Amino acid sequence: MNGSVKKLVCLLPLALAACAPGISRIGYDKPQEMQPADCKVSISQEKEAGVKETWKKLGSLKVYDKGMSVGCGEDDIMGIINSEACELGADVFVIRSESRPDFLSSCYRVKGDFYKTGDSAVALKEPDRYSEDLVSKREHSDRMSQIVIGTIAGVASFVVSFLYFSSR
Repeated sequence: MNGSVKKLVCLLPLALAACAPGISRIGYDKPQEMQPADCKVSISQEKEAGVKETWKKLGSLKVYDKGMSVGCGEDDIMGIINSEACELGADVFVIRSESRPDFLSSCYRVKGDFYKTGDSAVALKEPDRYSEDLVSKREHSDRMSQIVIGTIAGVASFVVSFLYFSSR
């Protein structure tokens, strides 16, 4: 076998090992109930939610990159949050921290809490911040950034390799 085939054989298991993002559930177990098909949960940042003392905290969720993750864009994670919230019977998911994809991770990461408010019409300061349209626009921007980062890294790698091997 020549060198490039050996490299391909060694890297193939890594490519096939790509998996979903990591999920840590704090204060609850994954519900076994099916969610209503029309269930939609309000999502807000902590500073905008105005969490009230009357709200009941049902649990917390942390979604993180396990390395080589796929299906971990903001739209995917919002789907996970909505699904978990509906299964728990939560009205609101309050984001305590979020990280956009960057040079070290291609995943959107988030930590937050599920609440039962007892009020079907929760007043949020920015109710559209996590609408499908705005999430989709941010997701597109994230992908473009990842393409730019990947291109710069690839060109830099090529230049360094070229300089190294041409000086021999």
